[in-house]
Parts: sequence; structure tokens; C-alpha cells
Amino acid sequence: MSNALDKALCDQVLAVLRPGFGMAKEDRVILFIDRTTKQLRRVRMTLSGLENTRGAEVDVTFRDFRNIGGIVWPTDFDERIRVPFDLHAHHWRMLGLDTNRGMKASDLAVTGFNGRAAKPAAALPAP
Repeated sequence: MSNALDKALCDQVLAVLRPGFGMAKEDRVILFIDRTTKQLRRVRMTLSGLENTRGAEVDVTFRDFRNIGGIVWPTDFDERIRVPFDLHAHHWRMLGLDTNRGMKASDLAVTGFNGRAAKPAAALPAP
């Protein structure tokens, strides 16, 4: 199936996750992939694992792609609740990103970041 998203024609790929989020029996995820650039533009998913989100569908749309460290990253994100009603939930921007800090597993402890993981990411370069 295909669909237009921000004037880009996107192919949609359905993935069924078993178990789903929050240990739900299953959740469904639709990936919206730009047919021309092959960039992931949106992820739409069901949220069946928690009682207060059962039956809900949400999506996150990715925009303002930039090449940082040889990888194309989205830097603008919009989250919407689509079911049971259409409502804007969150908007955020990526302000910083580091690639290849040379971290070790011990830098990413469950109790918090240590060592090389503890410092804030470098600010994004000007576009």
C-alpha cells in the first residue's frame, strides 16, 4: 500500500509484533517509507499492553532530515494520537547528537550513564 506524507509518496510496511509493547499479546506497527529517498518518514503503532492505552493508535512523523556523521537523521518529530480520537500529543526537535563516542557497556548502566555516556551530546552543527 502507498500513501502521500508531506507530499512524499510512501510505501507502507506492516509488522506484527508478538509479544507487543508492554507484553501485549500483539501490537501492529506500520512503517511509512519514502519511495524516492527510502527514508523512514512515520511509524504508526497500536498500544495494547497497558489498560489505559488498550485500543489506542499513535504515530510519530519524522521531518527535517540532515546528514550528520555520514548518516541521514530526522531532527523534527511530531507525535499524534490517532485512535480513539485525533489529537496532537508531542513535538520535539533533536538539538544534539554524538556518533561513535567509543562507549563501553559499563558507560550505559541501568542506574544511569557513566564515563563517556554521562556528558551531553554535542550541539547539532548549523544547517
